[in-house]
Amino acid sequence: MGRPLVSAIFFTRGFLQMKLTAIAAVAALGAAVSGCATIIEGTTQSVSVNTTPAQGAQCTLINSQGTWYVNSPGSVTVHKTKTDLDITCLKPGYGPGHLVAKSHFSGTTAGNVIAGGVVGIGVDAASGANFYYDNPIEVPLGPPTGESVSGNDAASPFPVSLTCSGAARRPEFSAEGPTGFVSTKVMFDINTNDDAAAIRVTQGHDAHCTVTARPGTTLASVSLALDGAASWTAGGRPAREIEKHVEVVDSAPTGSPATGQRHSFTVRAKDATQGKITLSVPVRYR
Repeated sequence: MGRPLVSAIFFTRGFLQMKLTAIAAVAALGAAVSGCATIIEGTTQSVSVNTTPAQGAQCTLINSQGTWYVNSPGSVTVHKTKTDLDITCLKPGYGPGHLVAKSHFSGTTAGNVIAGGVVGIGVDAASGANFYYDNPIEVPLGPPTGESVSGNDAASPFPVSLTCSGAARRPEFSAEGPTGFVSTKVMFDINTNDDAAAIRVTQGHDAHCTVTARPGTTLASVSLALDGAASWTAGGRPAREIEKHVEVVDSAPTGSPATGQRHSFTVRAKDATQGKITLSVPVRYR
């Protein structure tokens, strides 16, 4: 009677040990596969940016994962994602240059199907590792503007400038009160092309704007305010109604006074409603 009981006990212990070993193996495989995506593909990419017909432009690169800055010709490391890379380059003497670098799906991710199956693909998709941008990237500048090209924004009387993707010309600041207080206005056509001077915004095509301070200048504050009198909504709806259909996303300032500070914001159409918004952009610097 005693021997079968002992055998049953040892069998149960052995079975439990095998189950625990199997669970540990699966966990280890999951960890290995998770690491595989980062090792094989990588979640970041170094991109080189050139501008034509001249170099020495200040370029801003934006996707859903962040904002990066580089002077042409130069390289910068960006976080890869399925969203396109929106690039705006600014150089005195030329109109703004703008280019959208498409995000491509990487075929090498297929290797993770063999190694990790669904887990491997999921890790790559979540991290952005299975996407990439063409490299190098060449951004054509706008036509010559006749502005002075000596110095850094030498044509502007203020040490700050505003650049917007898709803008025909750079918005100009004007003094507002004491020294160090300036403001400008930027117009955006929402799902329409009503005004040639406005920046066009449609679903899936956002407008990105950046306030840049010259090295040695501190951006004390940057504000955004909707100008209701200069905004409208199609279909006879009240002008302020456009606020329900447009999203303005304000990003945290980047850079330092020594290298030049930047403050970015994005204008996005939530739906297909047509209209126009005008944003006042007061800036205080010191």
